Amino acid sequence: MANPASVYCVEQGGQLEMVTENAERVTYCVTKDGEKVEQWEYFRQNHDKQ
Repeated sequence: MANPASVYCVEQGGQLEMVTENAERVTYCVTKDGEKVEQWEYFRQNHDKQ
């Protein structure tokens, strides 16, 4: 099953960027405007507004 936050990011025209921070994997959504936001934060900020 796909990660809903990842799917939402891509559906909005963003790209996923996976990085390691403090020995943990973190996935960011890089928006069409170049903004880099943690994928779940982006999902929560924008998904319910549609």
